[in-house]
Amino acid sequence: MLDHTKSNYSKGFSLIELIVVMVIIGILATQVVFSFTRPLRKVKSTALQLRSDINLARAEAANRAQAVTIDFFMGTEDGYRLCIDTGAAGCADDCPGPGCIKEVSFRREVQFYDANATNGPDRDAGVGTNRPAVGSDGVDFPLALPGVDNKFLMQPNGTASEKGAIFIYAPEAADHTVMLAVPLRVGVEDTSGRVWVEIWDRGTSSFGRK
Repeated sequence: MLDHTKSNYSKGFSLIELIVVMVIIGILATQVVFSFTRPLRKVKSTALQLRSDINLARAEAANRAQAVTIDFFMGTEDGYRLCIDTGAAGCADDCPGPGCIKEVSFRREVQFYDANATNGPDRDAGVGTNRPAVGSDGVDFPLALPGVDNKFLMQPNGTASEKGAIFIYAPEAADHTVMLAVPLRVGVEDTSGRVWVEIWDRGTSSFGRK
């Protein structure tokens, strides 16, 4: 006599169960993709790369026994160049060239801080610790000569020609006062050449170390 209380075969997944599993996998995959593409992650990546490249400029200056220029440029895509200092206004426009070490262009949605953004740093805050920039381009090296304030030098002895900061954020394309990601500040110390990264905290209205 057959025993109907026990199954003689292993039960597989039902169609409903397979659909549920696939939906869960799809949700997790979407979250992973979003986490790698969201604006704040791009701003952080840009700021950390800039910090690394400023340290590269310091190392190159020491190795070559010659000052290295970090020259910032603005346009359709913001960015910067590293080149051997020649005493000119900045790095050559035809970089890469004989004196060019590296050129970096930001992702299109990332740029230098250029507006009084909603819940962001005040561009008119004077010389306090939260001052975001001189002029209108998010690059703050106030001791530089007029017309060439978007550059500074790393000296062979490991120091910077002056202290300053670079402010990077992700604004809405149609309105730069609307931030898609809060600004990060890459600070440079002149006496030691030390470089650090800080992020804007809307709650305290100040920058804090990362």
